[in-house]
Amino acid sequence: TGAGSVTTSATVQATGFVSIQADDLSIGSTISAPLIVLTNTTAGKPIALGDNLVENLGLDGTELANLVAKQITVGSNSAKTPSGSIILAGDAKFSPSTSNLRLLAPEGISTINAGGITVANLTVEAAKASTLSGKNNVRTLAGQFNSDLLFANVGALTLGSAGLGLTVGGAANITSTGPLTQASALNISGLVEISATGGTG
Repeated sequence: TGAGSVTTSATVQATGFVSIQADDLSIGSTISAPLIVLTNTTAGKPIALGDNLVENLGLDGTELANLVAKQITVGSNSAKTPSGSIILAGDAKFSPSTSNLRLLAPEGISTINAGGITVANLTVEAAKASTLSGKNNVRTLAGQFNSDLLFANVGALTLGSAGLGLTVGGAANITSTGPLTQASALNISGLVEISATGGTG
């Protein structure tokens, strides 16, 4: 763990979990562990994925690919040091060896520059409205959005997973260019718009 600025330049291999807390992070080599947790030091600090934006805890695509874990958690919903918004600012493509990404976004998620996430399974806890409108390529979307959700996906998409559904506290607009399948409970409070160009299941 660390505070302020953290830089890694040599390979890290851990048998337990790796937790990094920083407001400025540079990942120059592979970090491998069963679980990796990345959080901000300063309360309300925004987190950018896909590009290292100024004034954000930012990680570009190369840095994200250096993270190898069964599960990666990004962000914090703690009362003391909650994260700011999570910004999809570019090609946030995680290592193929990373199967699960969990985003904790008390200020919601936004998209700029057609940014998108590439990972097998995405779980989100977002307290405010979230727009993931870029080039997302995930196989499974689950979690709890307390407000509106806009999600666009490239390829097949499954909503919900074993033991975890998809809850949206507002309107939901979900699109996929491949087949769309419901695997678990969907609980949506507002208007629902779901479309798939590759069929539904």
